Amino acid sequence: MRMWRSIRDPIPQAPVPAGYTLRTLRPGEEAEWVRMRNEAFRQDGKPDWDMAAFVKAFMSRAVFEYERVFVVVHDGRLVGTSTAWELDEGGGPVGWVHMFGVEPAHRGKGLGAALMARVLRELRARGYALAGLTTSPERQAAVRVYERMGFRAGGRRGPFDAERREPCGACMRKESV
Repeated sequence: MRMWRSIRDPIPQAPVPAGYTLRTLRPGEEAEWVRMRNEAFRQDGKPDWDMAAFVKAFMSRAVFEYERVFVVVHDGRLVGTSTAWELDEGGGPVGWVHMFGVEPAHRGKGLGAALMARVLRELRARGYALAGLTTSPERQAAVRVYERMGFRAGGRRGPFDAERREPCGACMRKESV
């Protein structure tokens, strides 16, 4: 299912819990990111990645920058991630929350909200007017985080073009910053 929110709406405050650090991914941490991604998504039945999958999904994309990939660090290990991505399906680019996950042992501590708030601030700083994501209704804890952070379920562009059949270009355009 797809979920959407306006970047113009206030972004809820979500502090990083004590003992954790939220920062961007650094060159040389790709293998550790893949390990963490596999741990975070394994319960969802997602197949494990290797470095080739990381390169294909991230580094080979024109939009890739380390500054778009956020990670949570605990005791020197990556334990969560989310990416301030861009998606354009023909109606103009939108900010896209990509690869949002936290290792099971670190869930329920507010890390998801902290990651989401940081990604939304990054998307806003990059000039996007709209943020979207894809999730599964079975990921109930994640859906609750998304809803608390202002996302609402919807189709291609969610509530932002509910009155129209074609994409709502004015809602999706990047604004000049």
